[in-house]
Amino acid sequence: MNRAVLGAFSGLLSLFGFMPAPPGWLRRLPHLHGTYRRSTFDRTFTVVMGVMVMCIAAFASGLLFHEYRNRHDPVMMGVLGIVTPVLGTLGVMLYRRSGLHYKFDGGTLLALSGSERTLWAEPLVGLMSISCANYRGTMSMLLIWPDRKRRVEVFDSLYTALNADT
Repeated sequence: MNRAVLGAFSGLLSLFGFMPAPPGWLRRLPHLHGTYRRSTFDRTFTVVMGVMVMCIAAFASGLLFHEYRNRHDPVMMGVLGIVTPVLGTLGVMLYRRSGLHYKFDGGTLLALSGSERTLWAEPLVGLMSISCANYRGTMSMLLIWPDRKRRVEVFDSLYTALNADT
């Protein structure tokens, strides 16, 4: 492809939040050491949002019970029967993601839960490329190996470490 087409394609992708990884990230990533977490505000905000969504799901569950006991409106019961578990699941997902953090140690990346349980671990050897996306203020990077991919949220602490001059 010529440069004009690539430039136009890159511009189109940037409208949707996709962007190339800053230069040097691919080189710095295997040499990082330490644990990188959400900021206190981000973690608190995520927990509060998760609890609020679970409360809305509980309210919808109460409405579903009320509809069943009193009105027997099949449309409303169907809607609430779908909305309640979806909101409940979303609330639990938000709450559980609040503790997610990453540990870089000896060329290995570990994703850890809030209870320090290892969710996944990947060696950074053979990492081919990194692409980034920024969606609603949350930056993530897609780590690409020849045979697999992993998405990592870029917390402020990780962003600072990746952009540090070494």
